Amino acid sequence: MDGQGDDRSAGWHWRDYWRAGQTGVSGADEAARGPAGDTAPVWRSWFAALADGARILDLATGGGAVLRHAAASAAGAGKTFHLTGVDQAALPDDPALQNLGVRRLGETPAEDLPFPEESFDIVTSQFGIEYADCARALHGVARVLRPGGAARMLIHHADSEITRQARVRITAYDAVIGDGRIVRQCRDAYAARLAWPADDRAEATGRDLRSAILALAARVGPDPSLATTRYLVSYLNDLTMGVDRYSPMSALQCLQDFTDSNAAWRERQACQVAAAMDRTALDSFIATATQAGLDARPPVAWRDATGGLMGWLVDFERRPQTTTWV
Repeated sequence: MDGQGDDRSAGWHWRDYWRAGQTGVSGADEAARGPAGDTAPVWRSWFAALADGARILDLATGGGAVLRHAAASAAGAGKTFHLTGVDQAALPDDPALQNLGVRRLGETPAEDLPFPEESFDIVTSQFGIEYADCARALHGVARVLRPGGAARMLIHHADSEITRQARVRITAYDAVIGDGRIVRQCRDAYAARLAWPADDRAEATGRDLRSAILALAARVGPDPSLATTRYLVSYLNDLTMGVDRYSPMSALQCLQDFTDSNAAWRERQACQVAAAMDRTALDSFIATATQAGLDARPPVAWRDATGGLMGWLVDFERRPQTTTWV
């Protein structure tokens, strides 16, 4: 499908997601709420054990979920942390995070951290660093960490529930809407209504579109994993039923917005699947970190409170002596 046109700056597929006020950084738009998918247990007690005054950097921070956990842990332990987050995407102002003392830098990729050496005691990443050029990002982490500083990273697992759902959603979307034909047909119907408002050609185009939408809806089953695809079909169906009710110009703009948001949604899903690591990829990631000067503890396949596999959890410590920064 057509997408964001010339507005595909770095992190374009996350930009509007964060602007919409999302705070989660799971990498999956439909990540479960509540105990399922809740990553608070990864962070809260770990942050609470840090020293007062700890300088914390969160990579690919997005809506600041990890830094919110850090602030809550600091408050509960009577401590103060210095909290900074960076993200490749442009980020909106967030008064709630600002009130927590969080500093966020948008358009700041993990591969190019704009901080002096040994600026931080702690570096974190929740479903973030694996989207980057990992070699460059890991060398950057080692550079900005003080000797003995720690890093904790929750990384997408190739067999996690998040990754499985993303694969299913991409497959369903591509099978039903992915070639863009139905969207183009919807555009044609409204363009015809705009060009020939009282012409049989516009009426015929509208009838053809309604038939196509009905056939499309019949292909989408009740599987919960197809919820996004069902919503997209229902959105198009509403526009289809309103060819005679909606302003053609307004409908055409809605279709463009629909196309752009879908392109970003699919890109997020695809990037998440591509970033997810099996054990071989994780071992390579850890080897790269070791070369950069970060010693890893044995990784854990982390599961949420319901037992669902969510990701790899890896803790690192920066060695006193490290390799030359590259």
